[in-house]
Amino acid sequence: MAGSGQPGSLEAKQLFISSAIAMSWQMAVAVLIPIAGGYYLDSYFKSSPWITLLGVALAFVLVWLIVKRTVNALPDYAKKKGGK
Repeated sequence: MAGSGQPGSLEAKQLFISSAIAMSWQMAVAVLIPIAGGYYLDSYFKSSPWITLLGVALAFVLVWLIVKRTVNALPDYAKKKGGK
């Protein structure tokens, strides 16, 4: 039954695609800003690579939080492997 919200339905596919797109741009921002900011601050303060490494660690934490929030926001049928 198409659009019934079951795995494999059009609704489930649209949910997956929209979640993936939202998560991807959030991850791009969460990675680029801390690392680029750390690199800039390292060059400004001549402290290379310490602030950049802190930016990498911050980016890792932010990506983990984004993935966790996205998975928690999905309906239960989208979390089940194979919908079984």
